[in-house]
Amino acid sequence: MSLGFARAALVVATVLISVELLLQLGALVVSLIVAPDEFVLDQDRHRVLCLGDSFTYGIGAEDEKTGSYPAHLQQILEERAPGRYQVVNRGWPGLNSRKILRYLASDLDEVKPDTVVLLCGVNDRWSRPERLDLAEVSSEAAPSGRGRGFEWKLRTPRLVQMIFDWASPEPKVGAAEKDQAIVELSKAIEVFEQDGDEPQLLEEIRRLADRIAVERLHEVFGQDRQASGDRRERAADLVAAELGYERRGFHWRSLDGSSWVAVVTPELDESYDALLSVLQVWRDHLEQLVTLCREREIEVVFLTYPHQFELLDPETLEPVQEAFPRWAKTLTFPTRAIQRRGTELNVPVVETLGPMQLAAEGRDHRDFFVADAHCTSAGYRVMAGLVADLLLR
Repeated sequence: MSLGFARAALVVATVLISVELLLQLGALVVSLIVAPDEFVLDQDRHRVLCLGDSFTYGIGAEDEKTGSYPAHLQQILEERAPGRYQVVNRGWPGLNSRKILRYLASDLDEVKPDTVVLLCGVNDRWSRPERLDLAEVSSEAAPSGRGRGFEWKLRTPRLVQMIFDWASPEPKVGAAEKDQAIVELSKAIEVFEQDGDEPQLLEEIRRLADRIAVERLHEVFGQDRQASGDRRERAADLVAAELGYERRGFHWRSLDGSSWVAVVTPELDESYDALLSVLQVWRDHLEQLVTLCREREIEVVFLTYPHQFELLDPETLEPVQEAFPRWAKTLTFPTRAIQRRGTELNVPVVETLGPMQLAAEGRDHRDFFVADAHCTSAGYRVMAGLVADLLLR
């Protein structure tokens, strides 16, 4: 028995070590292959440094070097203000706010930018980075150039956690149960409109909460139900709060702040507390980044993420959502959080989702987005045009 156990333990240890080595090798190879922009510093131009993750690097474009938003930004600025701007792309797939902050000093030393454009946060949601104190990081400790993406750390535990998240089935509620929940909720609200018994209504909402389909709430609180009086308005507030939504009229927004919709938004599959923890670290990292840039008299601009799942072509997106439902929901990052942080830090924010919606209106969304919610070259060009408008103002 003891010998068999020892052999089994040896096999398991061998497999885990082999997997870890393969992951380390893969990360190293990717960091060597995926090289950052090479550039020659032009002292006579206004230098724009674009920092961020795969949305800055250009994942989704046919050619990341020419199809990313920084590449398009260089082209647009050259067309509209010849010879005045130099754009450098330091986006890197998978970067979170901690890593961007870690590389910041060396990036600023290397590029010597006049303006930094930052788009980050989506990778914070799944990687959940620990807080980094910039004062403890020297430029020598933060690599730049080829190979900067590799960092030696244990990767197997994270892989196991991701597999577990992907494989975990999400609780499903049958159609009949959803129908019944909506019927019962409607009746409870009708009673509340008559007697005003708020504790009783709240008890009913909590009893039905697990079975209420958010995509069906327009049947209860849609535009055609808005003129029903103050008590229905109060009922809508109670339902929204219990299900984890912020509400303005018939527009509701999930707690991740992703987008305003007519009570049709993906439900969160993570706790609000966990999201708040991630946002707090992200907020702190952005403040440190802005502080260092301002110490060097560098202007900072924030970008919001252009992607939301409701903009994507359903046929293209459905296989991704079905295969990796939990992972898919981490791809959005709260636009409102970026806007609010910009206001708090007095940093201009370029909002991309609204203009992207307008650009995609009446067209195939696959012209602007790929299946995993990254942009195509055309989508990145829309982003670049928005940044160019701000810079040229």
